[in-house]
Amino acid sequence: MSRKRPGGITPDELEKAIKSGRIDPLYLFLGEELYLKQRALKMLISTVDEASRSFNVDFFSIGQSGINAAISTARQLPMVSPRRIVVIRDFDKLSEYDQETLEEYLKRPVETSCVIFEAESLDQRRRISTALVKSCAVVSFNPLSEKELQQWVENYLREIGCSIETNALGALIGLVGTELINITRELDKLVTYVGRVRRITFPDVEALVVRLRQHSNFELGDAILAGERKRALKLLHRQLEDGSEPVAIVGMLAYSYRRMLIAKQMMARHVLRDEIAREIRMSPYQVSNYLAQVRQIELDRILFGIQRISEVDLAIKTSLATPRLQLEFLICELTSGR
Repeated sequence: MSRKRPGGITPDELEKAIKSGRIDPLYLFLGEELYLKQRALKMLISTVDEASRSFNVDFFSIGQSGINAAISTARQLPMVSPRRIVVIRDFDKLSEYDQETLEEYLKRPVETSCVIFEAESLDQRRRISTALVKSCAVVSFNPLSEKELQQWVENYLREIGCSIETNALGALIGLVGTELINITRELDKLVTYVGRVRRITFPDVEALVVRLRQHSNFELGDAILAGERKRALKLLHRQLEDGSEPVAIVGMLAYSYRRMLIAKQMMARHVLRDEIAREIRMSPYQVSNYLAQVRQIELDRILFGIQRISEVDLAIKTSLATPRLQLEFLICELTSGR
């Protein structure tokens, strides 16, 4: 087990610790860099044998499940595995009464459980924030600077035996933005495109990469699915400022919720994961995390979302209120209690 360090650790340091088998019982993941956060979470989950993950990997939203269910699960011994993984989100919704339950666990965590608390930031005024920082190994997932991003891309490509010209890298960042989740998606396309050449040039980027906004429609849908209201509103505002049509945004949300409903219904019928991926047109490599998130959302919440999206669509088209205000209220409703 790794030692908790004052000031926290970097994602790279966490990765090295996991590879060497040094895993803490308590982690606090902070920051807005979603790709690195997801990558770290996948690495921790990978320490549980794939055959037993359905018994030993659990996700909880405090707004939906409450803290008692999460702590009760964390106290259970793992099944046919050396470790249980418990991911806890939305702990900012924790009541003052329930804080004591969590604080008790933080004082005496179960060594066979790895509990990860996820948030973009902490409310430093709350007592629980101090308790988490004091008890957990804090990992900061902050957006990379331009220099750090360039180095990260070069390292990412080097690991798969590829490289990129300096001007091509600059063009890629200019077109796609600085969020790694977008950068890696386009890099993977470019690597396939250049094939045996194994070097990405400016013309390759120009030919293949379509200009993307950092706050694309799909990112907004992902933020809502994760219940991240602050991030979802930020993405919405940026989209509107860039000239995206409100009706188009509503259309994307409608598509996202219909896909969620299909996935939920197919899981209820115990349909195989690959078949669900084909039905909702999602990569098999992404569908596991997506289904884990959908599993945590009640069917009633999905149906409510579909109804409200339809109502907002009608309101915008009939000018019953300003589109921006309608969309802001909708985002708040869709992320409420998540």
